[in-house]
Amino acid sequence: MNEGCVYVIPLCNQTSFYVIASDVSDMSFIKKDVDKFFDQYVRSFIYHDIQAGIDGNANYMVALALVAYTEFMGGMLLGRFVKRSHRDTIARDKFNKFIQTYFPPCYITAEAQLKVSGRDLYDTVSNGLAHNYFIKLGEANFTIYLKTPLHCGITYDPINAHLSFNVTDYFRDFQSACDKYYSDLTINKNYIIEFQNAKTYLKF
Repeated sequence: MNEGCVYVIPLCNQTSFYVIASDVSDMSFIKKDVDKFFDQYVRSFIYHDIQAGIDGNANYMVALALVAYTEFMGGMLLGRFVKRSHRDTIARDKFNKFIQTYFPPCYITAEAQLKVSGRDLYDTVSNGLAHNYFIKLGEANFTIYLKTPLHCGITYDPINAHLSFNVTDYFRDFQSACDKYYSDLTINKNYIIEFQNAKTYLKF
């Protein structure tokens, strides 16, 4: 952020503005907001609940929570949570943004393999678990593992049309992604702006 400049953030209704910093020294209060968000909501609430689910052998519940939290963190990264028009794909965009920005390449590989058959990770896994209980694979099948190591949270075998979801591996990758996002919030002005937009909308 350039010294002496004033940056403003458009709020969700796009009719008012909120000044976030007048110079570099004002970044300290933004860091407090970021630290509070990660300490209270991410590391305490989200991480705690996921680990409790894993400890309780609740593989389906944890898988659903993980993809929902991935979409939530993507919303923080994008700075918005609601549709701007009936054609807006914000839910898919939030999920994809966090996966594509911070998750290991193996998730992008799974996405590419699914797209060959006209599917994608968001609709197949996130929508499937949230709305169908089952992962949406048509004639294909899937397994949700709890602690069997796969070295990637989601893998897809196109030959056998089988998707594997390992909640422990996904949780590891999700935590790593959150850590990277936290680090970026200390150096990336655009991410800071979008974080504040999301914070204003969610009112936390």
